[in-house]
Amino acid sequence: MWTKLGFYLCEYFRCYWFNYTTDTNNCVVTSFSLKYGEATLPVANIVFANNDSVYNFLCPDVNATNYYWDFNDGSYDTTSTNLATHTFEANGIYNVTLTAENDCGTSTFTKEVEINYYISSIRDLYVNNALNIAPNPMKDYADVSVTGLGNNLTVEIYNIIGELVYHKEFDNNQFKIYKNELGIGTYFIKVMNDKKQFAYTKIMVN
Repeated sequence: MWTKLGFYLCEYFRCYWFNYTTDTNNCVVTSFSLKYGEATLPVANIVFANNDSVYNFLCPDVNATNYYWDFNDGSYDTTSTNLATHTFEANGIYNVTLTAENDCGTSTFTKEVEINYYISSIRDLYVNNALNIAPNPMKDYADVSVTGLGNNLTVEIYNIIGELVYHKEFDNNQFKIYKNELGIGTYFIKVMNDKKQFAYTKIMVN
């Protein structure tokens, strides 16, 4: 943190640097003090705003030379400016901690951030045109491609009387469904991600 050799004194948030020169008898022959760059102790604080899942964090104090961000979800960031951006992967309450540092010292501040990505409206949860199934009707198998829902997906298939006949989880957005897993008939396929967003369509097996 200190960049000059010597002695430091901070008062009223200002830092002073002292240096002493001695002769061969270890007697002080010169000394001087220097107000060190008019530096002030940083004051850590956090304000934030979000655009969907992307959160932008700002420290109003620009006197720090380094900003250390702890997002309380196992993620950290170090910036030389007073801005940081982070995406939280799950709902919850996170105690985001900022440590601001310069040559005069450090300051730490913690801000509680509540994350809630779940959407209350079923209409908003539905993702239109997210499923592509080919061929449909299928014979031996069908290739399923999903867009707009991410990669960690739960797939459920129901028969025409509403019985669940197929349930699998996939860690990618492209997979196959085989005829011998269903049998001949008409079905409805539903694909859902971990944020409860979903897509569905009809699938036929010949």
